Amino acid sequence: MTNTRNYGMDWLRILAFMTLAMYHINMYFVPWNWHVVREETSLLLVAPMIAVNPWRLILLFVVAGFASAAMIRKYSDQIAFIKERSARLLIPTLFAMIVLIPIQPWIDIRFNNGYEGSYWQFYIQEYWNFSWEWGMFLPTWQHLWFIWYLWAYTLIAAFFIMITSQNLRVKLSAQCDILLSGWRMLAVPAFFFAFIILGVGLDSVMLDSWIRKLPAQPVYMASFFFGCYLFGAQKGWAAIRKYWIHAAIISIILIAYAISSRLIWNDDNQPLWASNLFALSRPVHAWLGTIALIGFADRFLNHNHKWLPMLNESVFPFYVIHKSIIVVVGYILLSYNFSMPIDYLILLLSTYILSWSYYRIGGSFDFIRPLIGLKRFNKVSDRNKKITTSKDQFRAA
Repeated sequence: MTNTRNYGMDWLRILAFMTLAMYHINMYFVPWNWHVVREETSLLLVAPMIAVNPWRLILLFVVAGFASAAMIRKYSDQIAFIKERSARLLIPTLFAMIVLIPIQPWIDIRFNNGYEGSYWQFYIQEYWNFSWEWGMFLPTWQHLWFIWYLWAYTLIAAFFIMITSQNLRVKLSAQCDILLSGWRMLAVPAFFFAFIILGVGLDSVMLDSWIRKLPAQPVYMASFFFGCYLFGAQKGWAAIRKYWIHAAIISIILIAYAISSRLIWNDDNQPLWASNLFALSRPVHAWLGTIALIGFADRFLNHNHKWLPMLNESVFPFYVIHKSIIVVVGYILLSYNFSMPIDYLILLLSTYILSWSYYRIGGSFDFIRPLIGLKRFNKVSDRNKKITTSKDQFRAA
């Protein structure tokens, strides 16, 4: 096994979270149920949503598992790792639930339920009720459900290392090499995903509701631990490098079918055979799309860059803040009659500029850094340096 760093996975992690941000931006423009949606929607934007929907969350857990495996190997004391990781993940999540997230459900119930109270009325009288009164449990972590799941999986990984021997872990890795060697890298997980996803339902895996996602735990956990396995797995990488183009071709075919089926039929008049084929294609696409993207990143993005450490570090703060910005700016845009391209441009620029500002400004103050998911400066003099990460470290997922 080799622990040589794969920069392609760094870039893929960054691109995965940027894709998630674009997905949330598009939610404002498509005719689906969300916190806030403009009156005039776009069927054209439904196509890229269908294309990324199956694998967007699977990919996040894979790259998070890969990064976690890189970090956990740096610790001989797993208790110290658990403490550090818990602080890195939970402090910014709790801060966001108190300060950043509440405006999302306030806008949601104003837009979808006709709530007329001010934000402060909502925050004081409704948000801390610990109830389902408005169709969602309040208080809420919204899109940060991913962090709680990631934290739980990280604890499982750390405790597993604590209670098992190195010899046992090597044997398990060898068994994974056999299970996932060659073409089985594509077939075995795809079959597993299809079995689980068809059993629990597509919505459990693809919708941003942590309650509805509970039945999908086997899929997310398997994705996370596959990422852990992949770190340093030479035979696993060999299989991906051999078959990722095959996975990409099949994924493109499945995307074409999924989009065309939605254009030809809607959910009410779709024939049973087409509905079943669509349902089967989604979990297969979820896995093959993930493998295709990993292979692409390994082939074309596996190189360092001077911007990579900073971009790596910015991902977590960006992820935490981006959705609140989208919901707020989108809600403000409802008061204007801009055309859809203007709305899209404003929402796109606002999301990336304000999210980047949140990272850069917050990251420049040592006492704020833990609140937005960054490590504190090692020395006081570091405050005058650029916000950067060590080239040898993977950052919080």
